Amino acid sequence: MKQVVEMIFGEKQISFNRVVLVEYPRKGIWSVGFLTSAGMRDIRDQAGEDVLTVFVPSTPTPFTGFTITVARSEVIDLPISVDEAIRFVLTGGVLVPPQQALPAADTIEAQAAAAPEARAQRSTEGSNA
Repeated sequence: MKQVVEMIFGEKQISFNRVVLVEYPRKGIWSVGFLTSAGMRDIRDQAGEDVLTVFVPSTPTPFTGFTITVARSEVIDLPISVDEAIRFVLTGGVLVPPQQALPAADTIEAQAAAAPEARAQRSTEGSNA
């Protein structure tokens, strides 16, 4: 209890230095998280491999979330800063780091809708040749 009180009210602050990606809450769903520690010995022993403890923040309040322990082999480092990751989580994924931005969803949908028409046009042009 003393350590928790000192951590919250003392000079020592909680700091994250690695942004990671984990499949959570199940396979196929990816979550941004912050590496917090190398895990616990008993968890490592039960898992039979090295583990890492990751804090997965909630949206829109990134100071709440879930603490999970994941096999080291299943943790992927993300090349973004902690600040960028917090902005991403805080905005529900709206603010994506510029170097990570993909085309807008409406652009992707427009391209997908136009694809059958483009194929039909190419097919028509090919048969007229």
